Amino acid sequence: MPASGLFIARGRGIKTTIPERSDLLKTTELYAYGNADGLRKKMAHKRVEMEGRLSHTKKEIAKGRAAVNALEGAMRLVEQQAKDGIITEEDAHKLMETLRGDYDNIAGEVDQGRMIEAALRGNLDMADYVERNWLHGVL
Repeated sequence: MPASGLFIARGRGIKTTIPERSDLLKTTELYAYGNADGLRKKMAHKRVEMEGRLSHTKKEIAKGRAAVNALEGAMRLVEQQAKDGIITEEDAHKLMETLRGDYDNIAGEVDQGRMIEAALRGNLDMADYVERNWLHGVL
């Protein structure tokens, strides 16, 4: 129902409600008088900032994955060297403890990076939504 229909219904005593989450009757400017230039500029600046953070986060995740892969290789090497008798079981155990600790720390950082990446992508999606649905056609 168009907004005018909503007001006609209210005028006739019909109770109407619009859920808070609805975009109905919400605007960024006064119709026919205002513009959303300020909000548009702010969103453009935020978008650039978030895209930069996303790019940086993706690079850090890639570095973390490379480090995890290297640690996995090192652990396999230590296991093989212990099996072949090149190093003692005791030395192998000490090395494995150190490598597993490093692995757990870096894998945790990679997981945290993935969560940050997902949050940034969600924020960029929300910015797209706002621009598409609230700022469309507003010059």
